[in-house]
Amino acid sequence: MKEFTNRDIADYYDQTREHYKIHWKLDKNLSVHLGFYETGKETFAVALQNLNKLVAEAGKIKEGEYFLDAGCGEGGSSIYLAKNFKARGEGLTVSEKQAAKAKGNAEKFGVKDYLNFKKGDYLATGFPDNTFDLVFGLESILYANDKKDFIKEAFRVLKPGGRLVVVDYFKRTDKLPENEQKELDAWTKGWAVNNLESGEGFRRICEETGFVNCRLEDYSKNIVPSVRRILWAGILGWPVGKYYQWFKNPTRAQLEHLRFPFPFNSSFKKGIWKYQMIFAEKAG
Repeated sequence: MKEFTNRDIADYYDQTREHYKIHWKLDKNLSVHLGFYETGKETFAVALQNLNKLVAEAGKIKEGEYFLDAGCGEGGSSIYLAKNFKARGEGLTVSEKQAAKAKGNAEKFGVKDYLNFKKGDYLATGFPDNTFDLVFGLESILYANDKKDFIKEAFRVLKPGGRLVVVDYFKRTDKLPENEQKELDAWTKGWAVNNLESGEGFRRICEETGFVNCRLEDYSKNIVPSVRRILWAGILGWPVGKYYQWFKNPTRAQLEHLRFPFPFNSSFKKGIWKYQMIFAEKAG
């Protein structure tokens, strides 16, 4: 399978933005991550905010603290932290278009003085050692080819006592059977993702890097309505996708994005991947 580059990842988000705009109401919700359902009765918009709330609570964010949003998208999570905690932050994305949108959103929601967004690589941030109180990645660290590179960089830029929070997709175990890996690849390539780490493997790398109090929590049950929403988006979008395939010359990213909901759903039901959170601290 082709190895995706940062340019490929940026192209994926730039070329599929219209899909998120329709199905995720991106311009209003500012999020491309899954909705997190605490009771199962929330609206989708509330469920999206719940995930930002989970990051804030797990990351123990306090007023005036300084954070790094690693893979910030259009800035929704950073804006949530700035609005609710008056926290200051830096957001990095590989897409220039996303960075521009994030800046506009920060101004729109009155927090532009708290936040800075730019095109950048969270594997080589350019920030000095011991800069941030919190580093978090929300459904973004799966894009790191070697997750160890991200964990090392997060450790470097965190202050002593700083916290790391990663909420993401993780495969069930370090090495999957060939048929399960094939099914997993069928949806990850639709997002321009090269590989997934296992949750235990990610936690283990955090410990090996020097993090302490490393914790892995499973929230797969909390995303079931979101997984179902993605499947229905795929079912309803299939005829439209066929039309575009025949008449509109869609890009590879757009075509793959129309196909991914089906293996995404089936591999989740089979437990091939899980939705988990990693918490870790840098010793003070």
